[in-house]
Amino acid sequence: MATNFTSAYTGRDPSTTGTQKRSVHDKIRNLFPGASTFLALVAYGEIKKGELTKRKGMISKTTCSQRRYEWFTYTPWTIEYTVKSVNDANIELTASNNLAVRRCVLNLSNMDVARVVTLSNNVITVASINDAAFTVKAGDKLLALAPAYEENSENPAVIMKDEDNQYNVMQIVRFPVSISASAKTQEHFGMENIFSRLSEKNMIEGMRLVEHSMLFSERAYTTTTDLTADTTNGSFGTMRGLWNWAQKSFDCGGAMTPEKFIKDLPLQMSDTINDNQKVVMLCGRKVFGEMQMWAADKWMYSEPGDMEKYGVTSRKFQTSGPEIEVVKHAVFDRDDLSNKALIFCPEDLVYVARKGRDLQPRKGIQSNSRDGYEDEIFGELTIAELTGGLNVCKVTDWFVR
Repeated sequence: MATNFTSAYTGRDPSTTGTQKRSVHDKIRNLFPGASTFLALVAYGEIKKGELTKRKGMISKTTCSQRRYEWFTYTPWTIEYTVKSVNDANIELTASNNLAVRRCVLNLSNMDVARVVTLSNNVITVASINDAAFTVKAGDKLLALAPAYEENSENPAVIMKDEDNQYNVMQIVRFPVSISASAKTQEHFGMENIFSRLSEKNMIEGMRLVEHSMLFSERAYTTTTDLTADTTNGSFGTMRGLWNWAQKSFDCGGAMTPEKFIKDLPLQMSDTINDNQKVVMLCGRKVFGEMQMWAADKWMYSEPGDMEKYGVTSRKFQTSGPEIEVVKHAVFDRDDLSNKALIFCPEDLVYVARKGRDLQPRKGIQSNSRDGYEDEIFGELTIAELTGGLNVCKVTDWFVR
């Protein structure tokens, strides 16, 4: 029933039922955080014959015909050993991989040198090289030197090491968008084609989630995870993200400082990272802001980064090791991730898609009898970290929580 008025008609708030017209801005503002920061670094372009594509991208891409993408790494011999205990002539080590009789060792705490005489179950005995006794205590580090063989020696110790097999699993992702035929023809404020607008937003949302998986997901111990107990009655594959590939870590102890960043952090990163290699650190605005204050207070040197050409803002910070290019990533603003950061080398990463199934749109997937439309963004993909995570470092406990 219409409203009766007993006073002058005045302007009222528009409603969906009244006749008063509403003023609606003709553009809808997307409120996405900075999306696809990580994927912005991936090379673009078609992958031909499985060859690596590096065109205008720091992270190369390739294809694979299998569900499981494999590669190999070679980890050098262990060359440093920790003394666990000393009992008279017996020196127990925490581990003795690649050590052998006749090999010489240097005690890094006092520079004494000795030759290994016996080795059994991580326990060695040694002979001093000169007249002075070889002194050693628990906690000392022994550096491996070359073996010293006697004249006319026989049966030299064979020390060899095979490559390590690494793999990641393809993950199938699908992001559908659906609309009835009637709704598709309806006019809406802020857009000419509602279905196109829904598809565009759906693509952005999907890219964000793919990026989260590439950073933080985990793979099953086998290629697929059995879902026979699940209502879908199927199996799925999930990729391992960079965070879970990381073999190195640095705990800031609740108080990261310029001194720790410059001196201590590089010592915890892999020594296989060349000082001239491109190293990237992803973090949230809180961490990035504190580092900007370090530079403003002249505690450390900083300059603009090189990633503007990819649409990404970055800053370079000097360390005693490699230069680190710091990039803000929106996901690191969430909850406890704001207290963490992730360091990696883009040239060690490969974006891998199943052949013919790179992220792409697929139109008209609705059933034949459907009076409507359904499109999707789909793909089958994974990510390879070619060092097996050795060049990836997790940074935790940046601030006091």
